[in-house]
Amino acid sequence: MKQRIITALIMAVVLVPLVIIGDIPFVILGMCAAYGAGYELLNMFSVKHSALKKYRFIFPLFNCLLVLTNYFVLEGELDLSFYLFMIIATFICAMIICLKDSTLNMSAFGLFATVTVYSGIFISSLVSLRNVSSVAEVTDAKYMGAWLIVYLFASTMVTDIAAYFVGIKFGKKRLAPLISPKKSVEGAIGGSVVGTICGTLVLIAIEKYYGVAFLKIDSQVLNIIMIAVLSLAITIIGQIGDLVASKIKREHDIKDYGNIFPGHGGVLDRFDSVIFVSLVTISIVLIINFFIGGTLW
Repeated sequence: MKQRIITALIMAVVLVPLVIIGDIPFVILGMCAAYGAGYELLNMFSVKHSALKKYRFIFPLFNCLLVLTNYFVLEGELDLSFYLFMIIATFICAMIICLKDSTLNMSAFGLFATVTVYSGIFISSLVSLRNVSSVAEVTDAKYMGAWLIVYLFASTMVTDIAAYFVGIKFGKKRLAPLISPKKSVEGAIGGSVVGTICGTLVLIAIEKYYGVAFLKIDSQVLNIIMIAVLSLAITIIGQIGDLVASKIKREHDIKDYGNIFPGHGGVLDRFDSVIFVSLVTISIVLIINFFIGGTLW
């Protein structure tokens, strides 16, 4: 426990200033996280597919490229990221297919570790969320993206903490016994309720501070309801992300993805829920605003 606390404090000292500063320093942080996440996944997959081991230092570089590209892509030009995604996916498949004794699983694992779920697109979305102020029509919005990161962290962390304590006190029915035996249905529900309340209050406070509605809804009551729905979705998806991470580790008989953070594990062990919900958060807001005739903030 002491080691976990010390590591957490060091992480806070390093991460908080970078989140506040944003821009290129935060992009560099995102690139480092994306590279580390890609390496952790490929290193894990290479235990069963040894041919992937030679690429564990190379493929994660594509993650860095995705993060960097997302930062420079302007609003309305997201097709550039899509094309880059397709080019990288094709290139990775071609490299793996050229390997001796290559299999479809190897290609799937290579793509998963680089341009998909955690290490590429999702971390890129987290960086984009931090820098949303660059396209937001808000006066003095320099730190708005930082507060949105706080919103995500608050929602997911409070959900995890509440789920843990509610599960200890009231947990009876196992949520996913074959994946994470300690998680309970009662804990998951309790975590979502508390996380939704916390997330809703944080986002409403951000809106009030900047005088902007993130969802283009004129009705204040309806806006609060939709924020609550968004926050609820984040708590649920965050817990799903945690289960996905646990499932992958269980399938490969490992306790942690890495050991870069003593007491916490690797990049994916520490930030699995947050990076899992980042892309979903942006997507949900875009979908809601699309149907009500608005744009992203």
